[in-house]
Amino acid sequence: MRMRDLKVNVNGKELHLIDWEGRGDPVLCVHGLTANGRCWDALAEKLSPEYRVIAYDLPGRGDSAKPAAGYGIPAHADDVLGMINKLNLNQVTLIGHSLGASIGCYFAARYPGRLKKLVLVDGGMDPDPGLIQVIKPSVDRIGQVFPTFQAYLDYNRSIPFFQEWSPYLERYFYYDVVHHPDGSVSSKVSKDAVSQDIESFNSVSINDLHRKIKTPTLVLWAPQGLVLPGVFVLSREKGEEIARTIPGSRFAVIENSNHYTIIMKEQIVQEIRGFVTVTFGCNYL
Repeated sequence: MRMRDLKVNVNGKELHLIDWEGRGDPVLCVHGLTANGRCWDALAEKLSPEYRVIAYDLPGRGDSAKPAAGYGIPAHADDVLGMINKLNLNQVTLIGHSLGASIGCYFAARYPGRLKKLVLVDGGMDPDPGLIQVIKPSVDRIGQVFPTFQAYLDYNRSIPFFQEWSPYLERYFYYDVVHHPDGSVSSKVSKDAVSQDIESFNSVSINDLHRKIKTPTLVLWAPQGLVLPGVFVLSREKGEEIARTIPGSRFAVIENSNHYTIIMKEQIVQEIRGFVTVTFGCNYL
């Protein structure tokens, strides 16, 4: 299935999107804090052409605009609405990973009529204060210049999260950086954008939104978390609670996955495909 790269103007900023032009219902994918839309390649290639899969770079990431302001979960949710309207879509299934899952919760609570299903991939709860400290070194490394792309790959291959290396990861990391004329590379991510998004968790409680969500929701959990004892973006307890709270929802463990590899597992494709095709009657109307 053909993959198209497009630029669209949403809420006054140019956003880069990837469109796998399937014939089925639209699926919109929202990535995590320091990622980009190409993290969804493996999932999108397997879901299309059964579904039309659309992913995009959040502002401040990838090839999307990097304005000085306009970040935070409410602003991102408004961009999701703008994207849906720009593409002339009625309802979509929204799949969000990490920060994208929190955006999905906010969107589902505010714009329920625009969602058919919601999928939370290892995210969708208020972050534990300790989590911010755990991810701080990764945020601090934004802007670091690597002498070659190979050096950047070698660095990422050394990280425990990415021991299951694949061509998808290599493609993702190639897109993730600016390739400078001298052969050096540096991240496309705006550190200021990431900082503003982290700060937005102080003003928005995702946990308070769960009871307001009426869209059937699939909660997917990575048992290896952040590969540190007891450190999770989404705890199993909270994931199971979300699934019990939202009508027509379910919780599933993606075996042998961590917070990053979960979106490239074959099991996630089967879980999403099975959930999206189930009809829940009036639960999401």
